[in-house]
Amino acid sequence: MTEELLLTTEQALLAIAILTTILIWLIRKPVEIDVKEPAIEEKQPERNLRYLQIGTYYGG
Repeated sequence: MTEELLLTTEQALLAIAILTTILIWLIRKPVEIDVKEPAIEEKQPERNLRYLQIGTYYGG
């Protein structure tokens, strides 16, 4: 029974060549990735907000 499972050197090399080719193709295969851009919210810079808070506090 074990004699049936043995491969010749040529068959083993052929199998390795085919599997290597498939592996290289899978590694180099382009993959599409969907990137969603975050929604841009318009807001005033914090510096201006801080300026307004200080002005209000000191009565300016």
